[in-house]
Amino acid sequence: MTIARLSRQLVIALIASLAGVAAAYDHDIQQMDAAVSLGTVHLDNSCSSDVRTDIDRGMGYLYSFWFPEARKQFETAAQRDPECSIAYWGEAMSGYEQIGGSGLPEGAQLKVGLEAIARAQSAH
Repeated sequence: MTIARLSRQLVIALIASLAGVAAAYDHDIQQMDAAVSLGTVHLDNSCSSDVRTDIDRGMGYLYSFWFPEARKQFETAAQRDPECSIAYWGEAMSGYEQIGGSGLPEGAQLKVGLEAIARAQSAH
């Protein structure tokens, strides 16, 4: 067997094994929601009891720096209970991804936060 042929076979074997790893990784990502354990987070608030789970889950995601998922939870809470001011705070906080940024919200992050604050101010 020549070195070139052996090299080609090794490359093919490597590609095949990487494809298997990629498929397994993709499956893991798809199953992540079911497997995520954020611990227990509870934030006392005056929102309706229907949205307290959304708020607590949003806080768990926020504390875990999973900003997009946190925002979804807070948006859901705000839609289900428009008078829930803390949901708007959560939207603003999850729109401000502090890690790797300049330290201050700017641009789109600032706009998202200001819009959430305006909705919070109109809530009771």
